Amino acid sequence: MENEMKDSEKLKNYYNTVYNSKEYKQYLEADARAKASLSGTMNAYGALQSSVLFFTFSIFFSIFLALKFAIYYGPILIIIAIVFMVVESKEDKKNSKQSNLLYTERAEKEKLFKSLLASTEKPNLPDEKLTPECIVELIKVFDSGRADTFKEALIIYEQDCQHRELVGYQNSLRQAAYNAQMQAENAKKEAEAARREADYQQREADYWREEERYWNNR
Repeated sequence: MENEMKDSEKLKNYYNTVYNSKEYKQYLEADARAKASLSGTMNAYGALQSSVLFFTFSIFFSIFLALKFAIYYGPILIIIAIVFMVVESKEDKKNSKQSNLLYTERAEKEKLFKSLLASTEKPNLPDEKLTPECIVELIKVFDSGRADTFKEALIIYEQDCQHRELVGYQNSLRQAAYNAQMQAENAKKEAEAARREADYQQREADYWREEERYWNNR
């Protein structure tokens, strides 16, 4: 019994075995490459669609030039559109092939990682708490000396989460109050400026009215 691992040691061992493994790192890298390739594939597909639209436009525009102005440069425009469409089609096929390869690689890396995950003994924690983010926070609770068991660590972890949410909520209220105060002050300044402008306009009107009365009574 003396050699039995503490809960904190079990958790650290699980984290190192699973989330510091080459299988997990390779899976993350493959996932990032696959997602990046998907963006490139979508861009290439969009360019291909544009080339098809350009080809269609070139046909109708060539017919319009021939019928309206007897200009027969249309075939050149159509040839340019065809070349553009062929180039974009090849690029689209290239990107699609590359994306398929990367997603196949991602699936293989994910399979290896899940195999490691299934063969690793899990700590006595709910599955939703076995994410790398949660485990890191739980390890911090253990390292702070505030908990010795999984049960204690979970309670403190939940309290910490609630505290962070409360602090975040309070900060949002303070920010909202500050924004409201600033808006009120700005509105007050604008109202004061409008009042001063109105007073100025009234004085100007009174001045010119008196000027007009003076010259009319001479």
